[in-house]
Amino acid sequence: MIMLNSSSSFVNAQDPKSNVTQLIQYWGYPVEQHYVTTTDGFILSVQRIPYGRSSLSRQIPKDKKKVVFLQHGFLDCSATWVNNLPYQSLGYILADAGFDVWLGNARGNEYSNRNIYHSKHDKQFWNFSWDEISILNEEMAIYDLTAMVDYALKVSGQPKLAYVGHSQGTTMGFECFSSNADSNTKYPACPKDFTNKISIFIAIAPVTYLEHVNSPMMEALAKLHVDEILEFLGVGDFLPTTQQLEKWIPGICSNSILQKAVCMNVYCIMSGCDGLENKANSSRLPLYMDRLPAGTSTMNAGHWAQLVRSKKFQMFDYHFGNYDHYHQVSAPQIELSNLHVDIAIYHGGLDILADYNDVKKLLSKLPKERLKNVMFFSDFGHIDLVWGINNYQLFFNDIVKRVSDSFN
Repeated sequence: MIMLNSSSSFVNAQDPKSNVTQLIQYWGYPVEQHYVTTTDGFILSVQRIPYGRSSLSRQIPKDKKKVVFLQHGFLDCSATWVNNLPYQSLGYILADAGFDVWLGNARGNEYSNRNIYHSKHDKQFWNFSWDEISILNEEMAIYDLTAMVDYALKVSGQPKLAYVGHSQGTTMGFECFSSNADSNTKYPACPKDFTNKISIFIAIAPVTYLEHVNSPMMEALAKLHVDEILEFLGVGDFLPTTQQLEKWIPGICSNSILQKAVCMNVYCIMSGCDGLENKANSSRLPLYMDRLPAGTSTMNAGHWAQLVRSKKFQMFDYHFGNYDHYHQVSAPQIELSNLHVDIAIYHGGLDILADYNDVKKLLSKLPKERLKNVMFFSDFGHIDLVWGINNYQLFFNDIVKRVSDSFN
């Protein structure tokens, strides 16, 4: 663990080159940099905001603070929770409300791109999708979600935490919290008692079914089988990260004209930008885009494409290899009716990735006694629900209340 103070690696938070710890430091929040090594060798970067700037946050004893874990979405990273001003960013808002806030990074993104066994040039490094990011693999090890959650609880000394996911962060949660392993489980699943560690599941722009997806990127991946072509060609990482683009073409995501033409459009074709111009802080767009895309594997992108083609919410389809992985000929479907934790859902009408009709189908599958709240915003898109500058008044305040109540 590395404890960073206000003078270490300090840069202006408006500078697109600032990393997530520098963003947090700039606004006067304490930040700790942690690294979690999974037993299959990935070194995951996790940031902790142990307390906020408010007097309320400082009054709560360290050993009494409740933990909140925030997990980013597809092609994103932990900076998504702290990109905006303190009163606009969910990470800061939760810290000021008295919570011990942890920010996760999934394997393969710019903050979690190391492995003790494989280099990024090895095909094995990129051999993962979101179900493996979230689960216990029966042959190998506990993967990202369980490893990061267990680590945060161990360091904080708390028995449970609230889990907040956006986009793919919710997908990971739905898989893990709906399929607990026991002696009869023949395919990868989270440990049987893992959901006892989750006080509530906050799902922002939840993605499960992709039957009505309108994302140009997802539609292209699915219809043209681009994911399979890239994998056949041995392309392990999916899309260059913004850091890689900057190395090839310096200034590409800092220059206002090129940024809008290239970097912004990479994200827009994936999850849409309808409503973003009116919801986000336009002066901080270079900062947003400096981290998108943040990196993932071609196999992970392929898993999303499979969901579009199959119209099912299921684990990765290895086709002829399914029996080796799952002991059955088809990829197991994830039974959302088995969700073992309480949940609150927040979604938007302009979301082309978490489409309204697909979220409606998701809601119909969930156990009614677990569903604590649903809030719908007709003019919000996929990323607006995280970056919107008025989100606190609209629903972040509700998230704070739901999280607080979940520990009582």
